[in-house]
Amino acid sequence: MEILERQRNAHEDIERMEQAIVVRLAEDPRTKYESLLRQHEVAQFLSGIKQQADFLVETYRDENGARQKEIEMLSGSTNEYDQFYQQLAELKEIHRQHPNLQVEDLEKNYRKRSREETDQDRTLPFLTPHSLEGYDLTGCVAISSMFTGEESWGRFLDLYVFHEQFLNLPGIRKGQSYIDYLKTFQQFRLLPKHTKNDDYLKYLIDLQAYLESFLSRVDPLINHEKLMNKIAVDFDKAWSEGFAPGQKEDQPNGNPNGSAYFCDVCQKSFSKETVYAAHMESKQHKKNVDRQNGQAKTRTEREQSEEPVPGQLTREQRKKEISRREFTITKLCQGEPLSQIIPATINNVERRSLLSGRERQKEIQQLQEAG
Repeated sequence: MEILERQRNAHEDIERMEQAIVVRLAEDPRTKYESLLRQHEVAQFLSGIKQQADFLVETYRDENGARQKEIEMLSGSTNEYDQFYQQLAELKEIHRQHPNLQVEDLEKNYRKRSREETDQDRTLPFLTPHSLEGYDLTGCVAISSMFTGEESWGRFLDLYVFHEQFLNLPGIRKGQSYIDYLKTFQQFRLLPKHTKNDDYLKYLIDLQAYLESFLSRVDPLINHEKLMNKIAVDFDKAWSEGFAPGQKEDQPNGNPNGSAYFCDVCQKSFSKETVYAAHMESKQHKKNVDRQNGQAKTRTEREQSEEPVPGQLTREQRKKEISRREFTITKLCQGEPLSQIIPATINNVERRSLLSGRERQKEIQQLQEAG
């Protein structure tokens, strides 16, 4: 396809997706399934608009001059009749090779379909190879396959696997129930020190990955990359200031006399708040802070260049990575919507514990059918 024609198709595609978004947002979803489907459709349309816009920006730049050359060919600077008959011959050849080729209804790709039609396909109905030619669509799965029965269309968390993983850590009471785990899994500071080994880091990595995946499935319109970047920046700041999870524990040069006014950066104790406040504003303290931040930034860039692998980290690297994961999980659980979903999950588990096995299975089927 020629450049100008591809640009025209991209503009049309953007207009169709914008109109499809308007149609979706004007609807009032009746069930949880319809609400999730609408959000994921809108998110995919926005992604498609961005992809097509990126293509248009790149082709309008015309760094190789192909678009300008095509314009000159159409404007008469070359023999326009030769170009016309050449394109006509190409079209005739295509129709000769495919005499029964039907004209594709592009609007069909963006119309709403029934739930049954949607569930028949693994890909969402509004994205097709034709509408987004050349783009990776492997991540577009049907809503019906996104959630487990325990998650109930994103109403609750499914942490049974992580509960089992947690019970296998050293120093953990083996008889802890799933309900107790749900109530305390964020309370990392209560865990004994010898629990936080490589297996514990692996547990944190898996738990964080699940929570991120759950959030992206429940609320796809949120900019999750921006959220995670903000949490990473907040952690780096907390770590440089000495307030990250677990950082105060086992400090080789910690507060030796238990003074309430102790500077971690300069390793100095003060007896009065006024003297401590004056020290915090001193040039020497600020110089030490800048030097420590510079060293921390260098270490952070080096550590983030590769994904941490439990069992291949030094003691200090493992301590910081555990602190990073605990900090991130805590922030995710404190934010929307997990701060509401976690209590709802606890209440649901407590309620379902009073049901029989048959009643639980029947309830899951009813929720799946009702959405």
